[in-house]
Amino acid sequence: MAAPSKPPVPVATALSSNTVNITFSAPSSPNGVIQRYSVIRNKTFVSLLDAYTLSYLVIGLQQSTLYGFAVEAQTAGGTSLSDTTLVRTFPEAPTNVSAINATAISSSVVVLEWEEAGEPYAQPVYYLVTNFVTGEVLNTTSLTAQLGSLTPYTLYSVGLSTCTRYGCTESVPVDVVTLEAPPSSLSALIVTSATGRSIAIQWSVPTQSNGILTGYDVEKRLTGNTTITTAATYQPPFPALSYTDTSVYPVTEYEYRVVALNSAGLAASAWTRARTLESFPDGVVTPDVRQVTKSSLSTVLHLPARPNGVITAFRLYVNSSAGAVRKENQNVLVTGLLPFTVYSLVSSFCTRAGCGNSTSIAVRTGEDVPREIMPPVITGITARFMRVNWESPTEPNGEIVRFLLFITNVCRAKAGLPQLPCAAQRQMIYRGTARHFDVHNLTPFTQYFYDVQAENSVGSVSSNESTVHATLIAAPEVTGQLTYSISNMSAVETIDIVIEWSQAFRFNGNQFVRYVLLENGATAMVIASAVQTSATLERREYGLNYSFAVQLAMSSFSEVQTSAIYVLQERVVTTPAVVTEAAEVSKPIHETAGFIVGMVLLGLVLIVVLIFCIHRPSRKDAVGIASDGTHYDNLQSYSPNEPNSRPTSPARYNNRRGKAKSDSFDDAWDLERSNLSMEREPGKARLVNANVNLYRGDTEDVEGWDVPRPESRRSRGTEDDDGVGYEGPLLKDTAI
Repeated sequence: MAAPSKPPVPVATALSSNTVNITFSAPSSPNGVIQRYSVIRNKTFVSLLDAYTLSYLVIGLQQSTLYGFAVEAQTAGGTSLSDTTLVRTFPEAPTNVSAINATAISSSVVVLEWEEAGEPYAQPVYYLVTNFVTGEVLNTTSLTAQLGSLTPYTLYSVGLSTCTRYGCTESVPVDVVTLEAPPSSLSALIVTSATGRSIAIQWSVPTQSNGILTGYDVEKRLTGNTTITTAATYQPPFPALSYTDTSVYPVTEYEYRVVALNSAGLAASAWTRARTLESFPDGVVTPDVRQVTKSSLSTVLHLPARPNGVITAFRLYVNSSAGAVRKENQNVLVTGLLPFTVYSLVSSFCTRAGCGNSTSIAVRTGEDVPREIMPPVITGITARFMRVNWESPTEPNGEIVRFLLFITNVCRAKAGLPQLPCAAQRQMIYRGTARHFDVHNLTPFTQYFYDVQAENSVGSVSSNESTVHATLIAAPEVTGQLTYSISNMSAVETIDIVIEWSQAFRFNGNQFVRYVLLENGATAMVIASAVQTSATLERREYGLNYSFAVQLAMSSFSEVQTSAIYVLQERVVTTPAVVTEAAEVSKPIHETAGFIVGMVLLGLVLIVVLIFCIHRPSRKDAVGIASDGTHYDNLQSYSPNEPNSRPTSPARYNNRRGKAKSDSFDDAWDLERSNLSMEREPGKARLVNANVNLYRGDTEDVEGWDVPRPESRRSRGTEDDDGVGYEGPLLKDTAI
């Protein structure tokens, strides 16, 4: 591949004292693809051009100077240089031209200023001012110029050429922006929608903003009213140019306009009218309650302050339940309500556009008698304790001011067991506002009925059923003493002693096994029937001491022994062993005056019999002594019909002052067998061999035994006096 042919000679044209324009054409025989051209000035490389550029402006030349220019074409095969062409720049072209200074003095006027060109230059000199935006050119010999009729807030590019008759020299162009002016050509806004509660509008940017927009104001007024209010204000960055006004009243006409603002001022659009539609009422007042009973209330519904249209219907809501729709008669009676219940009342008025409701008002119906209270629930049951729990009535129908708890003991015995006297009765044991109560001191293995009553200011309600619960089993108890009676006193050789203990024991739920009647510490009789609570013993001797006791044998607990009864001639004195208070002994017939006189006469006869008996062998029975908390477990060998027998003494027994050894019992037995003596003093009987002094009036301590003085010779009875654990009257209940 060969180099291109020599390019034609370029054409060089002087444009000014420092500018030359070079034009050229392609070689006639490129011999390939022209890749580039090189501009050569005075055999010095100036610039590199692409294959499609065939001209070049050379600047920065010296005035009135001869220059030689050539063009070199280049292909892949090599380069080829054209012949040189000569050109001279203009002489006397201005030099050292100054920069132009442009100042905007208003939104439409710009003032231009510059300095005189430096030496050397030819005269005369003139200046060309060019507005590159509009194409306007001003020719002046002055050093100032003014551009007018410009557009506000617009960027203009201005150039300055300093010229002589030989050419012009251009300065660097400058940019200037005119000042802002108020916006103009703002179109009227558009109403896009209207309801009873809102009006929606939108607008467009001004056709001529004349500056930077700083905000929009949406203004409104009532039609026919000159008072203007600002509904909304927008600042950049601006959202969508729209606004929805919700601070309007239904069925009302308004006028709107938009105001655009910049730093130079504002522009307002024309007014646009909009009318709201009907809506639901405003200012609906709460129901006016006139009368309230336990099951009804009456109210008056007043018209709303702003109907916002034509009222078509109204109604009363009770606890969110709508009443009947009404079109007239604003008096409303509500029936079928529950007593002492809070109801929420709301008034509602409607137009064709909807309904408006009042705020709610709370009304409480009157009180009524409470209804349906459940029976109590019993927890924590022991032999002598129960906790009673209860709840408020299902329908209190008022404020419960107190609860009353009642208890009823049940007099019921099992078959085959003795029935102790019992008076079943219902008693109030609690009165207050609590919902539980602890009942103490109950009788073991006994059923109790509980019922509760609730009261409010109107009335009360009782549980229609009672709660029945039984206390648990406990150890048997000694609840009384033996009683006695003596019959067949007219017989010469025998007497009948009737021992009775029907009120001496409480089984407390244990299984009965037997009664054991002890005479002077020895077994006199075993009774296998629980209902047999008395025994009759026939004795031949008078003037002897008899000690009787009854043991109760149960299947769950050890034996329990009652207190002993001592018989001295006609008198029987009791000493309690388990209970803390001595029982009164019923006054026997031999305490009467007639009997005493009779006995004096009978005594003469007995003296004769006694003398006779002294000469016959003596047979005396041992005296068994029982005291508080003491019973004999091992007195089994003694028989009252065997004169030489003696009871086996217990290993130990307890009394209230401590422990006494068995020697005391043996000594008392021997003393009684060897030296039975009886002393009588006025108003006093002394039993020496038993180490026990029995008095009608005084009490004396003998050998560590406390013998309480009987309060009277008349028996108190053994009625049970255990009570429940509350501060109130005692319950007379009976174990089952």
